[in-house]
Amino acid sequence: MALCGLCSSETTTSCAPPQAQRLGLRDRGLIQTGMKADIVVFDPARVRDQATYDRSRQYAEGIPLVIVNGQVVFGNNAMTPARPGRVLYGPPKE
Repeated sequence: MALCGLCSSETTTSCAPPQAQRLGLRDRGLIQTGMKADIVVFDPARVRDQATYDRSRQYAEGIPLVIVNGQVVFGNNAMTPARPGRVLYGPPKE
């Protein structure tokens, strides 16, 4: 499985923290208790689009799990009722 599209266990520590810091998002960028993270688990060898012109709402193959802010939003080839995400417009206002 891969994280951030790269086959490396060091990917999260190299790509996410600098971006979160640059945007002033103090509760993001790391996978640890108290932090918010969006995680997509996928197998790069199996990912492929299933949608066609006639059946445009098909889930991609090779993506078994999507987690948003610690809650599973996609698993077992189906969406869950959880909707924990929100739009981030930039640094939080104090």
